[in-house]
Amino acid sequence: MASRIGSHRNGRLDGKIMRKKQWTILPIISLIPLFTYPQVKNWTWKTFTSAREIRVMMVEANHIWCGTEGGLLIFKPQFQSSEIWTNTEGLASINVSSVISDDAGNLWIGMEDGHLQHLDVLNNEWLTINDYTDYQINDLLIYGDSLFVALDIGISVYLISRREVKETYKHLGMSIEAEIPVYDMMIQENEFWAITAQGISHTRLNNPNLMDPQFWENENESTGISVEGILSFIYYQDTFWTGTRQGIFRLSESRDWEKIPETSDIQPIAFHVHQNRLYAITENSLAVFQNDWKTVDSDLTDCLSIASNNDTLFVGTKQGISLFQNDQYIQTYIPDGPGGNFFSDLAVDKEGALWCCSSDLAGSSGSGFSKFSEDRWKVFNKKNTPGLNTNLAVCVAVDQKNRKWIGTWGKGLMILENDTTYTYFRPENGYLSGIEEGKKVYPDFAVVKSITVDFNGTVWLINRQAYNGLSVVSVTSDDIWTYYGSEQGIDDIYGWDIAVDQFNQKWIGSSIVADQANGVYVYNDSWTPSDFSDDKYDHFSKIDGLLSQNVQAVAVDEDNTVWLGTDLGLNYFTGEEIQEQYDLASVNIQSLLIDGANNLWVGTSNGLYYYSSETYQWTSFNQSNSDLVHNNIISLALDPVNGYIYIGTIQGLSRLKTPFSTPISSFSDLLIYPNPYIFQEHEYVSIENLPRDVSITIFSSQGFMVFQRLKDQVFGNTFIWDGNDMDGKKVASGIYLVVVNNNSGEKRIGKLAIIR
Repeated sequence: MASRIGSHRNGRLDGKIMRKKQWTILPIISLIPLFTYPQVKNWTWKTFTSAREIRVMMVEANHIWCGTEGGLLIFKPQFQSSEIWTNTEGLASINVSSVISDDAGNLWIGMEDGHLQHLDVLNNEWLTINDYTDYQINDLLIYGDSLFVALDIGISVYLISRREVKETYKHLGMSIEAEIPVYDMMIQENEFWAITAQGISHTRLNNPNLMDPQFWENENESTGISVEGILSFIYYQDTFWTGTRQGIFRLSESRDWEKIPETSDIQPIAFHVHQNRLYAITENSLAVFQNDWKTVDSDLTDCLSIASNNDTLFVGTKQGISLFQNDQYIQTYIPDGPGGNFFSDLAVDKEGALWCCSSDLAGSSGSGFSKFSEDRWKVFNKKNTPGLNTNLAVCVAVDQKNRKWIGTWGKGLMILENDTTYTYFRPENGYLSGIEEGKKVYPDFAVVKSITVDFNGTVWLINRQAYNGLSVVSVTSDDIWTYYGSEQGIDDIYGWDIAVDQFNQKWIGSSIVADQANGVYVYNDSWTPSDFSDDKYDHFSKIDGLLSQNVQAVAVDEDNTVWLGTDLGLNYFTGEEIQEQYDLASVNIQSLLIDGANNLWVGTSNGLYYYSSETYQWTSFNQSNSDLVHNNIISLALDPVNGYIYIGTIQGLSRLKTPFSTPISSFSDLLIYPNPYIFQEHEYVSIENLPRDVSITIFSSQGFMVFQRLKDQVFGNTFIWDGNDMDGKKVASGIYLVVVNNNSGEKRIGKLAIIR
């Protein structure tokens, strides 16, 4: 059994912790899924994604609609500008796999998760079709009133005028298995062609029953083409061309496939006709057909799509759009946004900029790290940042000097100053330790999984799986490095998260690797023998009440309650023992955050939960009841000035505007805007520069009270008012006095003009 930090001994409080501050026991309240706050209607969501991966393109007169893994990108070549539409702009989900327009100029958008949407562009009206949400949409094709939908189980026909599914073809020929994926479709002279996972299928559209596999023909070895490895096709110069893993094939007049000589090294992902010439993109090149195939550019990377307007050829890649004119490379356009859509960690610096890391939590992929400031993104990766030695940035923290400490998966630690100056710390120059996996040691592969800063300005970090056993490291403000391991009571090398409590103690959560996890360790680096005999370090496991020894997140609130997120639910510690928060039992908790009003935010693999410190009530957010971009949340951060909660997921970043900014330390002049407030133009009035424990009262010029919120309803440094009185009716035009006061009699008064 572990010792108890600050426990009762011999009838008195004997621990250093308990002498400093009493811990608060929280009540256990049932989960309430709806908001109870009157201000919540003014909470707003915004999604940020990377739209660099250009999967499909559709060219219109002045812009290009691009389907990306981060939403719908609208690229305007003449202005070299773009706009990204995500779920907060109307998309049902952000993984766009196909975009097509109908005869009326409206858009049909298919998503990987099976959502199908219609956008009336003129009226900006969205229609969401959920018939395919159990499947994956790979391609869309319009023919008359029929929208053909390529799915992972075949081809479905959606009738546009009737807004209903007509039928689905699941067996596309006798030589092909039923319910296999279809990737691409084409109609030529009333003949329907499809690329499937087992070759090419085609049929006449006037055949009586396309649900019968006998009415489909299959192209295979008997007609001269392999059934595997078919990537693309097109109809050009009165014949069919097909790109395969074996090269390029063409359908002869005798209906046999013949391979184009010397094309074995050309494996077209897509074909396109531009200025009457046939182009093809491979994974890393652009080629053109002029009696034979000629490579235009072999320096491209990760090509995905191709399109053109009158004079420009556009090649969509995983890192933007490359532009060509007269077969000459012009430039690559990279949309503004983060480097990727996996957000492993987040931190807000002292200037309000958000820093984002991108490495997955196994160190297998990453896109560097990104900075979001003044509504613009700056991406740091190996390609655009000289000297950066990895894209596997996994965690970030900001120290008291506003330096960014960035932990990597394999390359140790880097410190960034002024966005330009890097200092690296890794085993090669005498810092940190490599990892141990099984019986193998990788001495130069240093993983830094979590970083935090204590009240003295000392930076603490987890050197995960350190083969020397010293998995916790501290760096003081004068650059003194100290390493901690079993001698300090930290017997675990699988640290995952670290946090500091109100007594400057370090709480280190251990996360599972090969079924090994050891709960949570507590270390007090300011301990001296005169304080108490056994409280320099402590350790808690399932024996002590943890729901799981896999502790993935740690956070400490203003009452010094330590919250411990595990893969089986939420625990908390208040100075006596580990308690269970029953409302989140069996929930996989991956991130924890305390906001400016001392509320708890819980990021899980199935949505976001918020626990009010005022009402002891829970609220849940997910993709079904909010604009959360994805339910799998792995990181959280607070902008204390604006009350933004940043929510990092495996598929994008959400930002929630709340009233829970950090109150200012003392009374200051009120900031009220917009002023005047015009009902037809403005959504709400913002009253800012609020300290803690204040009430807000608004009076008309005649001295009548029209609105009031008491201190238990004012949470941060900003209060949002929608211009309605206490009865929910819009107030009249005029001049109003905004009075803010506290229990000590201090007050501030501001004037607000309202125009109806």
